[in-house]
Amino acid sequence: MQVELNYGRDKLLVQLPDDLQVTVLRKQPMPALADPSAAVQKAFQEPVDTAPLEELARAARSAAIAICDITRPVPNHLFLRPLIETLLHADIPAQAIRVLVATGLHRPNLGGELDELIGDPWVLHSTPSPASHASSRSPPPCGKASRQAATAQWPSFPRDLTLCRSADRPHD
Repeated sequence: MQVELNYGRDKLLVQLPDDLQVTVLRKQPMPALADPSAAVQKAFQEPVDTAPLEELARAARSAAIAICDITRPVPNHLFLRPLIETLLHADIPAQAIRVLVATGLHRPNLGGELDELIGDPWVLHSTPSPASHASSRSPPPCGKASRQAATAQWPSFPRDLTLCRSADRPHD
């Protein structure tokens, strides 16, 4: 029996014994948003259970933005630039905004891979270079999204505001 599995950006054909009972679990298709950029802006301006992003940022002098590494399919190109622009508009200086790539035990994302991960050259040129090697086993505190406390393993970038993707979680 041959089973086709998603493997990175490709497919992997696996040959299994015919006497096995195989079930392949796949994600259900999800409808695409008509205007993803507008949805991102709305989420920043009207978040659930917290103040708007710009209001939170006005009380801060620095910010850290935790993003997943290249192993997670996250549309960073849709939200990083508007997020950073909101922070800048709230008077957080560009040099005080840091993007942290949560690589966990994975290798660092560098060069073209980092460019692909960030998805927008403006982000790479508007803030200090993204820091990689941040252990996802010890994320920064992210309000209700994460109940885990930061530990010494998380980079000690001084920050007043920490932002992270709420669905970020260890591998299942």
